[in-house]
This record gives sequence, structure tokens and C-alpha cells, in this order.
Amino acid sequence: MRLGIWAYTAAVTLAAFAIQLLGESHKSTFFEILDGKPLPGLTVFVLNLGQWFFLLPIAWIIAAVWLSRREAATQSRCAAFAGISTLAITFLLILAMIAYSLPLISVAVGLER
Repeated sequence: MRLGIWAYTAAVTLAAFAIQLLGESHKSTFFEILDGKPLPGLTVFVLNLGQWFFLLPIAWIIAAVWLSRREAATQSRCAAFAGISTLAITFLLILAMIAYSLPLISVAVGLER
């Protein structure tokens, strides 16, 4: 069970770092595509969360240490940890997918500010 706890912690950490790296690598592309027009609000919000994505895994690391050191790391606690981790990863990936797609959708559809 402890291996599973740390695997989920690593997954949350990797998802947060991947989202941050993807945003940083596409930031210049967004500005090129939009020709200096402002980015959509959600995209700006997610891009500005970059510093916070590095702090996100700290909560999972603390919970993993707590669950690893406890003698009573029950199946229900580990299952709850796995479920919350899966929901967090899903939420982060969906948020990033929508935020990073909005500039491309606005160009394809022809929306202008």
C-alpha cells in the first residue's frame, strides 16, 4: 500500500510539473497566434498559477509521509488518498486543456476582443 501512496504522489507531482512546462513552452506561441491580442482570462489565470503548481505536491507529500509512517494505513485511507489524487490530476489536466485550448479556439472561430 505504501508503494501505491508514493506512486500517486509522484503522479500528482508529474502532472503539476507537466502542466507548468507545457504552459511555459506554449506561452510564446499563444502570443504569436493572437498577434498581440490579449489572451483569454482562463489562459492568463492558469499561466499565472505557474508558481503555485510547484507548491501543489507539498500537500500530497505531507499526506504520503503521514500515511507511510502510520502503522494503521488502512485500505480505506489508502483508497481515499488514491481517489483524491486521481480527482486532483483529472481536474488539473482538464483545467489546463481548456485554458491552453482557448487561444486556439478563439483564432479558429474568429472571436475577437
